[in-house]
Amino acid sequence: RNQTGLDDFFGNQSDKVPQTREQEIDSINAANEIIDTLTENISATITLDYREASSTLSAYISSLGMTVQYENLTTGDILIHGDILIERKTSRDLLTSIIDQRLFKQCQRMKNAELQPLLLIELGEIGNSVHPNAVLGALAHVTLDLGVPILTTKDSMESAHLVYLIAKQSGQFSKAIREFVKYTEIDESEVIKCCEAASIEISNMVNNNKDSEYLLQKWNDFGLSNQIELLSSITNIEYNICAKLINKYQSIAGLFKQDLDELANDLTTEDLAKIATLF
Repeated sequence: RNQTGLDDFFGNQSDKVPQTREQEIDSINAANEIIDTLTENISATITLDYREASSTLSAYISSLGMTVQYENLTTGDILIHGDILIERKTSRDLLTSIIDQRLFKQCQRMKNAELQPLLLIELGEIGNSVHPNAVLGALAHVTLDLGVPILTTKDSMESAHLVYLIAKQSGQFSKAIREFVKYTEIDESEVIKCCEAASIEISNMVNNNKDSEYLLQKWNDFGLSNQIELLSSITNIEYNICAKLINKYQSIAGLFKQDLDELANDLTTEDLAKIATLF
């Protein structure tokens, strides 16, 4: 199946481009006003598990002006404002945790902690051979049934930017996540079957085995749609506009790593103002 191109997805977008110099100036001025707020430090303390003490993530978070403290977290790796709990996995740990069922158990523990759980996946080397959205898609039917949404990043630096974003707008972000995830009770044996299926499919994609091309396309489309829906829910921006952004910047984390003056080239003044509230 051929992947839908941007032209097919969006049609002619020329009518969305400012047609006058005055409109262009208004857009630039609005963007500059928002950008001025980006230099403000936020008063946030991020709690990391002791295992993250020597990680580059800790250093990157500190470099963004946030305070880092360490605790022995019984579940999860990152705690933001005592409300949002993140399980962080590298690509290698992701694969092994699916195979030995740790992923399911960890997601279940996070859900039972009565905090807002998130699964953060740093794709790393997997991202070189398998698109991040394909991995996200293959896992979505597991984690969404458990009420644990997935976000993907390229590396620990991008993860730090995502933590900054969540810390700065934790109330709005958490509310949007809760509205996005439709949690329903699910039989444990069914989730285990899903984990086993995801393990086989991801291994096939990584090793380029039979049906890998079909699986890549299938889960890439599903994962892409999942991220677009989540972005639309968080920002209240129309789905087709969010689709354009995710296609260009590859992930939600990739999008929020951009400067607002860059995003001003992709958005109307109104939509830029909406997304800027999360920066």
